[in-house]
This record gives sequence, structure tokens and C-alpha cells, in this order.
Amino acid sequence: GYDHVAYFDDCSVAQEAQYTKLDTDLDTLAFSETIENDGWYTSLALMSDSTPCVAMQTSDEGELLYGCSSDAGETWSIETVDETGAIDTTHAYYMATNVALAINSQDEPVIAYYDVENGDLLAATLQGGTWYYTTVDTEGDVGTAIDIVIDDKDMIHLTYFDVTNQALKYAVTE
Repeated sequence: GYDHVAYFDDCSVAQEAQYTKLDTDLDTLAFSETIENDGWYTSLALMSDSTPCVAMQTSDEGELLYGCSSDAGETWSIETVDETGAIDTTHAYYMATNVALAINSQDEPVIAYYDVENGDLLAATLQGGTWYYTTVDTEGDVGTAIDIVIDDKDMIHLTYFDVTNQALKYAVTE
């Protein structure tokens, strides 16, 4: 019965990733809390039991972070998924979808993200407690403006922007 929002609060003194829960009329704030003291390109998804989870990149090093809250957003357990990234300051404010999170039917996260160092689209999947990494696309400068959906057969569908060819691209798992 709530709407959930995760975002990077650039206006606060600390500049932090925030989580907010609103009632269904979007007029009453039910809850608002800091997720992490850093976190650009936040993406939020809910597990089957409505546990909120987020993926984001740190603003200084571009590390990919993932975490969930087991107490409805009051505290967050955040882990580093990939330390190799670099933050994309070129697209920071007008293409803030360089990380996209979805949860599959087994409540496992799938994160698609942009590797600014190489201009590639990457994906990380948590299975049985281990992160697995996949390179989705490397043809040119690809992987900004990412969107992700997992269908009822757990197939991953991605749309993303190809800067080199100025084109929208689509990828799906086989």
C-alpha cells in the first residue's frame, strides 16, 4: 500500500542516497531515511515480500553498491558489488540511469550498469551468495540510460543508449 522512492539528494549538506516511502495518494510521507552517505544513479526494486533493495554507484570512485533493508527502510545492509567502475560525470544529471536493478522470481538481484572507463554495458547477478558478472555490449560507447525488466520466465530484458550510433538498443537473455 505504499510507493517507494530511492534517489540521490544533491541538495543536502552531506549529498546522500535517500529512501522515501509515501502513502498511495502520494500526499503523506510515511518514512524517509538515509540509505548511504553516497550513491549516484540509485535504482530501487522490491523483493516478493516488499523488502526494498537498491543499487547505486559511489560518486567519487564509481563503485557499484547493492543492499536491502530488512526493517522497512530504517537501516540498510550495503555491499560493494564491483570496485572497477568510474563515475560518469558527463551524464551525471541528464542521464541518471547508469544503474538499473531488478529482482527475479527467486528474489535474486540483477544489476545492469555502465562501465564509463570502457564505455560498456555490464550486468551483475547474485546467485547463491556469489556475484556473477556479464559483459552485455561492448560495441562503441554503450550502456547509458539503462532500463531493466525481468519477465515471468526470469528472462532479463534491457534497453540502453548507444552513444556512438545515437541509437536505443535492446538486449534479452537467451
